[in-house]
Amino acid sequence: MAGIYIHIPFCRQACHYCNFHFSTNQSQKAVLLKALCKEISLTQLIEDNETINTIYFGGGTPSLLSDDELKAILEVVHNKFNINPSAEITLEANPDDVNPAILQSWLSNGINRLSLGIQSFNEAELQWMNRAHNASQSLQSIDD
Repeated sequence: MAGIYIHIPFCRQACHYCNFHFSTNQSQKAVLLKALCKEISLTQLIEDNETINTIYFGGGTPSLLSDDELKAILEVVHNKFNINPSAEITLEANPDDVNPAILQSWLSNGINRLSLGIQSFNEAELQWMNRAHNASQSLQSIDD
């Protein structure tokens, strides 16, 4: 089973526990996304006709991508690779980025699975971790 992982290395702020590769400076986001799309278009699979069953947008915070940015990346992926029509397409998202309108947008772009970054429902722990959301936003993101 083949899958694609796409790393979006941008975050709104640095969480104290995180040691992943990321930047809170989004000034170069357009440059990086252009390079990412070019890299995807130049990628060669080991087997030419291999079917991709999973696409995973991780980070960083992929939910910071605009609708147009997400569309552009997925368009390149779909043009380059044989994507299973029922592929699982996951987007990591922070609870404070989730609302009904953005969920509909992600769904219309093919996102069919979310990985919500709910690290805790305890306000003191969330503040200690320097998370951008609070417990009520976490609960609301689940309800949405």
